Amino acid sequence: MISAVDLAPYRLPLRRPWRSARGEMGERRGWLVRCGAAGLTGYGDCAPLSAAGTEEPAAALVWLNAW
Repeated sequence: MISAVDLAPYRLPLRRPWRSARGEMGERRGWLVRCGAAGLTGYGDCAPLSAAGTEEPAAALVWLNAW
């Protein structure tokens, strides 16, 4: 059973803007995710890329907080 979940937002500037048919972005934003369970710790991240067809960051944060 998961005993703790921590979210740490991050923002990383890109060397060059990333372009797609849906627009351009100059940074990546997301959250580092840390989960604890039974004395173990696991790490991951969530970095939605709505310009490539994934969910919007606000929707991802709702799901992260719900979990």
